[in-house]
Amino acid sequence: MIGWPIEMIALLVVVGLAAPDKWPFVVAAFLFGAMSFANVPAMQMRVMKFRGKALELAPTANISAFNIANARGGIIDAAVIDSTLGATAIAFSAAVVPILSMMFILTQERKPHSGV
Repeated sequence: MIGWPIEMIALLVVVGLAAPDKWPFVVAAFLFGAMSFANVPAMQMRVMKFRGKALELAPTANISAFNIANARGGIIDAAVIDSTLGATAIAFSAAVVPILSMMFILTQERKPHSGV
C-alpha cells in the first residue's frame, strides 16, 4: 500500500515538469493515468479485508470515496488555475493528496486492528 502514494507523488512531479513540452507531457500523463487505475484493485481488496459484516457497504464506501475525491480535485484544480500559479502547477498541487494518503496509511498500519 505504501508504494502507491510514493509512485503517485513521483509521477505527479514528472507530469508537472513535463507540462511545458507536448509529447513528454502526453507520455507522463498516460503513465499517471495507468498508475492511478492500477491501485484500485489493491485498495478494494484492503477495504474488503476489513469489511466485517458490511458485505455490500464496504465496496460502495470505497467507490464513494473516489467520487468525492474527483469532485474535490476539480475544486482544488480550479483554485490553482485561478491563482497566480496557473495550470502547470496543478500536478504539483495534486501531489498533496498522495502525501496525505501516505501519512494516513502509515498511521493506520501502526494501529492494532480489532478482528471485527
